[in-house]
Amino acid sequence: MFGWGDAIKGVTNLVGQFVEDKDKANELETAIKNKLIGLEEEVIKAQRDVIVAEANSASWMARNWRPIMMLTFVFIIFNNFILLPYVTLFGGTPVELEIPESLFGLLKIGVGGYICGRSGEKMVESYAKNRS
Repeated sequence: MFGWGDAIKGVTNLVGQFVEDKDKANELETAIKNKLIGLEEEVIKAQRDVIVAEANSASWMARNWRPIMMLTFVFIIFNNFILLPYVTLFGGTPVELEIPESLFGLLKIGVGGYICGRSGEKMVESYAKNRS
């Protein structure tokens, strides 16, 4: 859940401090957790909708910027972890391409979003075929 574990623990600890009835406290904690899960689902759906809109766009750039970015990351990973050791092994001068730490977050979002978007497209296509 988006790393909200500490926030949930903090809220549930507060609930325990202000609500003496254990059943009511558990009920309130469950309601808070369900609300956060619902919010997370909305965020995921919004992300999916953006990716599906990009994939269905008439613009070549809008459709392909994510795959191009992912291929760039794949090339850097291939270079650093497959090609570089072999160049070094045979006495060549290796060139290591670095990915800044902040871009790893972008890579995670990109891969997750791309997978979610493609899955969403396939589900919609399957649903549309089954409806007709």
